[in-house]
Amino acid sequence: MKQQERQQFVEEFGDRMDEFGLPRMYGRVLGALLISGKPMLSMQELSAELQASHGSISMATQMLIRLGMIEKTSVPGERRHFYRVGRNAWNTSFANKLQYLELMLDLADRGLTLLDDAPEKTRESLVQMRSFFDFFRGEFEGIVERWERSCADSNSP
Repeated sequence: MKQQERQQFVEEFGDRMDEFGLPRMYGRVLGALLISGKPMLSMQELSAELQASHGSISMATQMLIRLGMIEKTSVPGERRHFYRVGRNAWNTSFANKLQYLELMLDLADRGLTLLDDAPEKTRESLVQMRSFFDFFRGEFEGIVERWERSCADSNSP
């Protein structure tokens, strides 16, 4: 893959993350790790690849680790840490969305409790919100279950 194509991929990955409300650098780091051709990259390699400061790479890697998208590892004989895409990065990403749905369901329930004595018209938006997130929670759970069965059947994550 040509360097220009690699850079374009990394930038587009950053743009997609930005569109979903996450800092662009998170996507750039993840994109660089996905196409590096190496099993892992160091902070210095990421910094050079992305032409970004160690500070911005550090912040991005710390958050991506917390999100379960990447893993931090060490290599015997090396003093520095390395980063790689998490083995279950996409499952974890979906699980985070499921947690979001649960939080929104909880908020809808709390709002409905606050409006317990209110007319139905006043409660209408919260009832719709709750129905929406409850529906998607069920759909997400089904998708995750089917994915896990698919992985078990093919013995690949």
